[in-house]
Order: sequence, then C-alpha cells, then structure tokens
Amino acid sequence: MRARTIAVAQPDFGMTRLGWKVSAVFGVFLVLGLSCLWLQNRVVEVSYQVKGLEQEISELNPRIVGLESELARMKSPSAIKGRLLDNEINMVIPFPEHEVHVKDGFGITRRPSARPRSREAS
Repeated sequence: MRARTIAVAQPDFGMTRLGWKVSAVFGVFLVLGLSCLWLQNRVVEVSYQVKGLEQEISELNPRIVGLESELARMKSPSAIKGRLLDNEINMVIPFPEHEVHVKDGFGITRRPSARPRSREAS
C-alpha cells in the first residue's frame, strides 16, 4: 500500500507582509488622529464653559459687594442700638471691665478675644 500525500493549499488573502504593516500604521494614525480631534473638541467646549462662568462671576461681583456692605451696616453698633430702641428692648451693652472670665474644665482661662462674651461666674 502506498501512502498518499495530500497537499493543502494556503489561502491567499491578497495581503503581503508589507500590506499588513501599512494597514497597521494607517490604523494607528487613524486612531491617533481621531483622539486628537476629540481632545481639541473637548478643549473648545471647556473654554466656552470657562468663559460663561467668568461672565457669571463678573455679573455677581457687584451684588456680592453690595450685600457685604449691607451686612456691615446691619452689624454696626449704631444699627443694633437703633433696632433695640425701635423694638423697645432695654439692654445694656457690657463694658470689658464687667466681663467675668471662667476657667473651663481643664483649668485653662481662655483669652477674651478667643471666646464670646460671658456674664457667668464660676
């Protein structure tokens, strides 16, 4: 008996070794080009957002300044005294020599500027 040899033909895809390399390089450049376009688009979008936020800040700054000055007027001692008189509240504002300093649980006396005014005695 004789052995038969069967030759199997390799399929021909029409691509040589150089063809695969060229298509791989083309694919890499395509991916890099699309990613660069996407990044450029994001930069433009973010710059528009920043410009909008800067415009909003510039519109809010005068309002903030106005509200801060109004708050300063409301916190002034003359405004507080005026409101106390308008509401007929008899209140005496203590002088620093009338303050009593209390030691806390650790036996430490706090500075007067570090805590609110207190009339309690130990």
